[in-house]
Amino acid sequence: MHKRKLGIALAGVAATAALISSPVQAVAAPAPVAAPAAVNGDYYFTGEYYTYLNDCKAVGAERVRLGWIAAYACLNGSPAPWDDYELWVRN
Repeated sequence: MHKRKLGIALAGVAATAALISSPVQAVAAPAPVAAPAAVNGDYYFTGEYYTYLNDCKAVGAERVRLGWIAAYACLNGSPAPWDDYELWVRN
């Protein structure tokens, strides 16, 4: 019985050692998102999604008012609940 437990323990150690010594695969960084054709200039996606167009516009307008950005666009959304608006900005 002890030999079986020892064999199982050694197999676990070997499997762990194999995992530790295996090369780590590099994960590529996501490519930068290009501005959609609907906006011209150097717009970039903020990573912010808004369920309602009015909320997206309010945030964009406030950032323009504060001077944080030069312009904004709320894109790719629709009234469908799963299709939120994306906030794109230009400095």
